[in-house]
This record gives sequence, C-alpha cells and structure tokens, in this order.
Amino acid sequence: MFQALGLSINTMTLGGIAIAIGQLVDDAIVGVENAYRRLRQNRLKGEPKPPIEVVRDATREVRDPIIFATFIVILVFLPLFALSGVEGRIFTPLGIAYVTSIAASLIVFLTATPALCAYLLPRMKQMDDEKEGPVVRAIKWGQALILKTLFPVRYVVFTVFGALLGLGVWLTVEFGQAFLPEFNEGALNVSVVMAPGTALAESNRIAATAERLVLELPEVIKVGRRSGRAENDEHAESINVSELEFFFAAV
Repeated sequence: MFQALGLSINTMTLGGIAIAIGQLVDDAIVGVENAYRRLRQNRLKGEPKPPIEVVRDATREVRDPIIFATFIVILVFLPLFALSGVEGRIFTPLGIAYVTSIAASLIVFLTATPALCAYLLPRMKQMDDEKEGPVVRAIKWGQALILKTLFPVRYVVFTVFGALLGLGVWLTVEFGQAFLPEFNEGALNVSVVMAPGTALAESNRIAATAERLVLELPEVIKVGRRSGRAENDEHAESINVSELEFFFAAV
C-alpha cells in the first residue's frame, strides 16, 4: 500500500503503525472471544450445532459493531489529510499508515480470523474447562468491587466526570493554534565579514569595536564573539569572519 501511494518506511509511517497497534489486534480479540464463548455454550446444548456454523454466527454478532467502530476511527483521522504546507507533508503519511493498518485489520477479521477460529478453537482442551484464568478472575473481582462502590454514589461520579469533561474542553480551547511556536530565543547571531586576507590583529580590533557598539544598546546584556573556525569544522571560516552572539534582557 505504501508503494502504491508513493510512501516510504520512515519515522512518520512507522509512528502511524505504532499508534494503530492496539486497534490492529482489537478486532481479532473481539471476534475470537465471542467465537470461543459461543462454542463453549454450544457444547452444553443437547444437540450442538457444527462448530463452523457457531463461529459464523458468532462473527456476525460482532461484525457490524466492529465495522462501525473502525470507520468512526478512520473518520477521526480524515482531517489530517486536509492539512497543507509543512503540517500536511509531516502528518499525512502518519494518517495514511494508520488508516491502511486498521483497514487491513478489519479485512483480516472478516476473512482469516473466522476461518482460524473454526479450525483451531474446537480442538482446544480448555474448551471443556469452565474455570477462568487467575488474571481474568482478578480483573472481574476488581471490577465488581469498583461497581459495588460507585453505583450508590453514581450521581457524584457523573458530576466529577462532567467537571473533568468541561475542564478538558476548556483546555482544548486554550491550546495554541500554531503548528510551530515562534522562535524567539532572546539572542541574535550576527556575522562580521571583513576583506579576505585581513590580519588576525586587525580582525580582532574590528570585531571588538562591533562588540562595544552592540553593548551600547540598552536591551543587550551580554555579547560573545568567535573569530574564524577550525579547518576541520563543518562550517570552516577564515579569521576575517567573526560571529557575534548577543543576548537580550527582555524577550
């Protein structure tokens, strides 16, 4: 899909796949869990149905909700494709990677997952075991305790979460709208370029004069200077070039 859309494997596309990891396995988890539950119930019946029919019906039960949930998530990411400029060039690959990943996950859930469930789940020895694992039992115990505590004070819970929702909306409105903040570091870098072949002493005298002139500005509190750069530097400069970096008292 990346090749067809002219994308490459880079930081943003890998980021889109990383964000989609939870959604990638979610469809299959829901389908397998429902098929497993229906197969166990089917074994308790007096006249059990063939496992392939049970898996088919179990997949149909959760198919529509999963399809709707997947398309809702895709709709959330569609605004990324409307971004232009630098923002669009950066985030569009991430959105494409995410959308194509969860779309592929949906296709796998509708095709491969039911077939694997029909082939593998009926052969599981645990299918006849009514006991749940310790992790599931611990989670259900904790959930039952939380619900038992919160149901009598449900209106307080509604109030607290309503307040948190309002706070989240307010914080969202207060967020900045710019993609990148303004770069104002409170410093300027100025190059003083003299004629090629200027002696080091003369270069130092002129640069020192420039320093004094800059320090006369009331906003400037400090000045640093560098004359020339080493030959092995990526931006090698001769001694006829001095760089002044001065810092402001208030930005």
